Order: sequence, then C-alpha cells, then structure tokens
Amino acid sequence: MGFDIQLFIVAGVISTLVSGWLLRTAERAPRALIPGNHRLAILQYGAVVRWSCLGLAGILAALTAVVLTPALHPLIGAGEALPMPLRFASLVLLLAALALLAEARTRRVILTSDAIASLGAFSRSALRWDEVVAVRFNPYLRMLVFHSRDGRRLTVNPSLSGLAFLETLTLSKLPAARCAPAFRALHQYRGL
Repeated sequence: MGFDIQLFIVAGVISTLVSGWLLRTAERAPRALIPGNHRLAILQYGAVVRWSCLGLAGILAALTAVVLTPALHPLIGAGEALPMPLRFASLVLLLAALALLAEARTRRVILTSDAIASLGAFSRSALRWDEVVAVRFNPYLRMLVFHSRDGRRLTVNPSLSGLAFLETLTLSKLPAARCAPAFRALHQYRGL
C-alpha cells in the first residue's frame, strides 16, 4: 500500500512539473526568432487535433489513476496491487500523451516575408528564406524539411493548417528546383 502512494505522488509531481514547463513554454515570446516580426501567417494544428490530444491525455490520466489506486480495481478485488510493469506502462503512456498534447497545443510555424520559424514545446528554430538551400519531403518522418547552408534544419508537419499558403510562399521565395519536388512528394503522400 505504501509503494502505491509513493508511485501516485511521483505521478503527481511529474504532472505538476510538466504542466509548469508547458505554461512557461507558452509564455515565451516567439518574436525573438524572427527579424522584423511582419507575420504573414501562423500555421498550427487544428482544433480537432488539439482536442483529441486533450481527450487522450484525460483518458490516460484516468486509467493511470485506476491502475495506481488499488481501491479502484474492481476486477481483481479492492486492495490488491496491479503488477509493476502495468503500473509503469500506464505512467509512460500518460507521459507520452502529455508530450503529444504539449506538441499539439504549442506548435506554431510562423511565416514572414523574411523567414520561417517553427516554435513548440520541445524545439524552436528559424531560417531566413535566403538561408534555405533545399526543401525535401522526408517519407519516414512524413514531414517537410527545410535545409540551410550551415546544416540547420526546420521541419513542418503537413497536418498543420495553412499548408497551401506555405507552399505558395515557399515557391515565391525559392527557385522551384529547390522546393517543388518536395511539395509534389507531399501531395503524392496525401493522395492529392
């Protein structure tokens, strides 16, 4: 019984730390990455994706509470602890769902006339359009990857809203030979 309480306290502490980190990340101003701050568009995940991630995290939080609290185990009898691997797996799944939720809620791709920036809970990067030497579609990651001269990369998930505007802007900023094949590959992947 004492170990279950400790595990539940650890889950609470981890959830509190992740929530605080998400709040601090959301409060950071992305303007520092983009010179001039003349935004043309902001690409983000749609409401369906964001709410689905929130629902998944909620369901896994409830499942984790049931798994970690012996009094809530109706099938095996109250007071009996579930096996440690199952308890550990529920915590890992909850943390993965929270990471997915963080990505869905914070990821923004900001397009300006001078640069493209990708900002999220786990990464942030920016490239000026004149630094981009190639755009490729990575079939394994299923993402558009913008490559710079100095080896930096910026990835864009095709599930973000405003992808048509990104394609139009990219084709206007870069020679077609550098980016058109990537968008053709993306359209083939999406079945368009």
